[in-house]
Amino acid sequence: MKIVIEVLLIAFAVAFLIGWGLIKKQKKQEELYKVLINKCKKKILNGFKSNQTLSKKDIENIIKGTKGSLFWSKQQAQIQDARIFSDTIINLLIEQSLIQKNKKNKYELVER
Repeated sequence: MKIVIEVLLIAFAVAFLIGWGLIKKQKKQEELYKVLINKCKKKILNGFKSNQTLSKKDIENIIKGTKGSLFWSKQQAQIQDARIFSDTIINLLIEQSLIQKNKKNKYELVER
């Protein structure tokens, strides 16, 4: 009886680990995207420390080549075309009320 219980516990542990691994694998792309967004967000906000305003071209140059990876995976995500990704990140920062567009088509930090 003791052996049966031990075998069932081991089988349960293995099934749990396999299930967890499958879930992590399915969500890997989404997590890589979130890591990339957060890295770009930090870079842009740090860019405002040296400049009061940034143009879209400045933001593109800041995020160009940014890489994101997960500590448990060898797979990386990298920004290939900063022009496309800059629109996404700018809209996200505006929605989060971190930056705003001024009259000269440049972006500035929202004062808090």
